[in-house]
Amino acid sequence: MKKIISIIFALASFSSMLVAQNKTSSEIKGDAFYFVYNFDKAIDKYESTVLTEDGIRKYAASLQKMNRFPEAETEYAVLVKLSNGNTPEDYFKYASVLKSNGKDNDYMAWMDQFSTLRPTDLRVISYQKNKSNFNALKIDKESQSVALLEFNTVDQDFGTAFMNDKIVFASSRAKPSFIKRTDNWTGLPFLNLYQSSVQESQLSKPEKFDKTMKSIQNDGPASFSKKGTFMAYTRNHVKDKSDDKIVELQIQFSTLTNNKWSKPVSFEFNNAGYSVGHPCLSEDGKTMYFTSDMPGGFGGADLYKTTQFESGFWSKPMNLGNQINTESNEMFPFYDEQAKILYFASDGHMGIGGLDLFYFNNGEVINLGSPVNSRQDDFALIMNSNSQKGYFSSNRVTGIGSDDIYSVQFTDKILKEIRIEGVAKTKDIKQLSDVVVTLLDEKGSLVQSTDTKSDGKFSFKVLADKKFTLKGNKSGYLEGVNTAQTFGQDSIVISDLLLSINPKNPVDIEIIEVNADLGKISKLKPIYFDYDMYNIREDAALELDKIVVKMNKYPTMEVSLKSYTDCRGSADYNQGLSDKRATSSAEYIQARISNPSRITGKGYGESNSLNDCKCEENVISDCPKEEHQQNRRTEFIVIKK
Repeated sequence: MKKIISIIFALASFSSMLVAQNKTSSEIKGDAFYFVYNFDKAIDKYESTVLTEDGIRKYAASLQKMNRFPEAETEYAVLVKLSNGNTPEDYFKYASVLKSNGKDNDYMAWMDQFSTLRPTDLRVISYQKNKSNFNALKIDKESQSVALLEFNTVDQDFGTAFMNDKIVFASSRAKPSFIKRTDNWTGLPFLNLYQSSVQESQLSKPEKFDKTMKSIQNDGPASFSKKGTFMAYTRNHVKDKSDDKIVELQIQFSTLTNNKWSKPVSFEFNNAGYSVGHPCLSEDGKTMYFTSDMPGGFGGADLYKTTQFESGFWSKPMNLGNQINTESNEMFPFYDEQAKILYFASDGHMGIGGLDLFYFNNGEVINLGSPVNSRQDDFALIMNSNSQKGYFSSNRVTGIGSDDIYSVQFTDKILKEIRIEGVAKTKDIKQLSDVVVTLLDEKGSLVQSTDTKSDGKFSFKVLADKKFTLKGNKSGYLEGVNTAQTFGQDSIVISDLLLSINPKNPVDIEIIEVNADLGKISKLKPIYFDYDMYNIREDAALELDKIVVKMNKYPTMEVSLKSYTDCRGSADYNQGLSDKRATSSAEYIQARISNPSRITGKGYGESNSLNDCKCEENVISDCPKEEHQQNRRTEFIVIKK
């Protein structure tokens, strides 16, 4: 992985050990180059001599860092077979290289051996939990559309950030100059910050972000508050005078005043003894996530969080814990405040390549899978939760340069919230009110609880693609139990809780199995309308035709629709307009399916806005037209297969 911002974070911690022979002068020189990340020169020295076991380890690691995986595999194979030379970490590194080389069965075999040696290792826990899903992760998801951006160069381009209507990123692209400074690891020019405008599916030709902020080494990547007037960015600690002679990373802050960025201010937890970098600022600029290999972590690089006091000082960094961090590297955090999801890259959690992209929500780390993830390093994902579009970086072999920037469009929301609806009743179908219904997750932990209404009905909002247990209790009745499996976005799972009055009879447990096909057919895309109109546009007709095909394929399938407007106009007018949109949407489908009564719906006016485009009395939202468009829609929900 050739990423200057991760040079500290990517270094493995190797165990000291007895060696079978003394180091030659060439190996000692190789170690010196290895120490300063000049892996090409280190490899040259290592290849010119007979190595000690420690030398083989550094040689293999150098090859791995230079993405020479087949050669690295050969050296690790030698290392793990040495009778006196291997450590558990050698097994993990060997397994990782085997995975990058596409030797999945061998990868899992060596990870199984690593697991026996380190059963409590956080990487082992992640592997054991997710290895049954390994093959599924490698299959491209239809919900992800990935595209290589045309502005990439043969140099490094990575680490995007949103700044108002711009995208800011780090790049080693540079014009020829008389004095040429290059990075030891990559041999490329040092990093600068660049900015581009969004142009449909591409980004415009980049220009330098701010020439006054350039240091003599690397600058970038960066992060910005929502207004784009406060930034945090990564920079080499060029004044580092520590004994280790390693130039660590640090975070700098700058504020935009009168169209000029202020002189950088150093983050108070920068330290010559360790690195801090990869900052991610909250929308208000008062919270920052970042990466560091500071003492006290779980190993490698960990993710941390800090908040700013009114005084301007930052709180002591808080490690995000062992649900997220592992003994390897967790890097490039991005927190989506709208969806409340933390995205990050890791080579410690089980993935399909080197660094994989993950998200963390509700105590669970989830791999985003392919095609966002590949056999190589995939990192630095940023997301717009409203448009479900983002950008990430990768050194995959299909790119142009060392690291490249890709766009990604998700057709489904990363987190899909759906409803479980049900009714509590006795065996003779009598519906019961005031039943306490509790919802438990797969581990048996309480998620939510509610009371049934007079008609015995209840409902919960839950995440999709999960399993739940429902329990109903009422005085004088035996407990009723049911299970529910949620599938695709907007599907509704109907669950009956059967309670028995007769205590001599066992509880009648009815398992309502939701067919997996429901999850597949329930992914019905919304359609959109022009401002103040309710006619079916050509693009909307294409989506409605897909629904027609599905409803004719499933003759018992029932669909409910909901229509909305944007906030402009009076509430009464918008209610009427949404009713007309619901009618036109339903009538289009009803005219083309058997048993037209299978689709019903209504309008909901300007409610349930998908963004912050809300109008207050006579004040009209100044949102761009694209965001108003998101709210002028009809949504479709499968209620029965």
